[in-house]
Amino acid sequence: MNRKFLLASAVFLAVFIVYSPSLGNGFVNWDDKTYVYENRYLGLPPLAFLKWAFTSYYFANWHPLTLVSYAIDYAISGLDPFVFHFTSVLLHSLNAALVFILCLALIRAGGGTLSCKAYWAGVIAALLFGLHPLRVESVSWVSERKDVLSAAFSLAALLSYLKYAERKSVSWYAWTIVSTAAALMSKPMAITLPFVMLILDYFPLQRTKERKFSALLIEKAPFFLMSAAVAVATMLAQGEREAIVSGPGLLERAAIAAKAYVFYLQKALLPTGLAPLYPYPPSVDILSFEYLLPVAVLIALTVAAFKAGRLYRAVWIYYLVTLLPVIGFIQVGPQFAADRYAYLPLAGPFILAGLAASELLALRAGGVLRSLSALLAAIAIGFLCLLTVQQQSVWKDSVSLWDHQIRLYPGASPIAYYNRGMASGEKGEHLKAIEYFNIAVSMEPAFIKAYLNRGFSFSATGDSEKAIEDFGRVLELDPDYAKAYLNRGFLYLQSGENALALKD
Repeated sequence: MNRKFLLASAVFLAVFIVYSPSLGNGFVNWDDKTYVYENRYLGLPPLAFLKWAFTSYYFANWHPLTLVSYAIDYAISGLDPFVFHFTSVLLHSLNAALVFILCLALIRAGGGTLSCKAYWAGVIAALLFGLHPLRVESVSWVSERKDVLSAAFSLAALLSYLKYAERKSVSWYAWTIVSTAAALMSKPMAITLPFVMLILDYFPLQRTKERKFSALLIEKAPFFLMSAAVAVATMLAQGEREAIVSGPGLLERAAIAAKAYVFYLQKALLPTGLAPLYPYPPSVDILSFEYLLPVAVLIALTVAAFKAGRLYRAVWIYYLVTLLPVIGFIQVGPQFAADRYAYLPLAGPFILAGLAASELLALRAGGVLRSLSALLAAIAIGFLCLLTVQQQSVWKDSVSLWDHQIRLYPGASPIAYYNRGMASGEKGEHLKAIEYFNIAVSMEPAFIKAYLNRGFSFSATGDSEKAIEDFGRVLELDPDYAKAYLNRGFLYLQSGENALALKD
């Protein structure tokens, strides 16, 4: 059994063990309801389900393979969260092993040999990728299955492309197309894959020296066409659900994007204070220190990378490009950043860190420095494991998730208080639910669902008058909200106001 397979298996096993606490987690009331436990489509016959998955927009996206993965889990276990979490942990562990293999392939593509130093680089890069707590959101949150699934196909596409570039084989080119298509059908963020292939042409393959750039572009034509088609489908899906939100002007968005680029690097270096929702700023002063500093850091890092040589340029461009779809120029959702967005973009910096660590560990002179490097690497990975295990407990259930969010960002997100209220309501704690709904509507006076569910909670506590008021508030905001009419009608009926009940 060769060394590569043994080390890849060891990486897989280490990551699986560290993420095994997620197997005891339940679902959370943030998208899991839509994707899984109230998704009526999962019970369709297989052919009907496939037709729906591949021909429909669902939840502001077109990602049929992600939906198929949920359907397989559902067919195996019904709504047992263990199986859904098991699949996500399995995919993430596989991705860590693929990062190890990709690191070795990149070293070979750059003319290096698979020496002991190369294996060290691959192992360290893969462990940094796999064990980092920034990955917890993508792995422990069932609704982010699209991250780990799309990443698996994306890594497979890059490995296939490196094989194609080495052997000029039509079959490897075909496998690259198939893997890219699968990645795009799992999550639209994979639209950057053709650009990543061009980056690989620049370094480590250095094909840009022997072929015209136009020829390389033509070679990538099928990939760009697929990415463009998925980008258009995603924009249509998000526009249909009004998921794209209006925001500040272009300069302000650029400042927020610069802040987000630096934010992910900061969290990679010091992964504390991780939250499910980093609230979008209510206002942006581009001349404030909060935004001028990240812009300065981003410019400095770009200049440093371009001065340092092809390897650093390639890694830095990869990082910038792969984050581009979610960096905020087109704003979707109430967050300015999200841990899940950094899932694949940080693979490049982690591989670079693995290469740097392997250089230190391979030092022939200075045994003290080499030993110290090994000790620091072990401490860093142990620290990451500890934080990762702790972060998985945040995603244990809806209560722990939103308590954590509110503790980190009190008074910042009405969605957090609304979802915490929903979690209390699901447990039958209606008075506590009302308290959270009160905060949500005080922060966002037009929060229709908060009024609706506060009405349900008032009704459950026997306060019909306040419930009727809340359902009435819903109808002031949206006169076509049928559920509010129906429930207010029932309350009128219970109080003997039959004419009002009939009207509703």
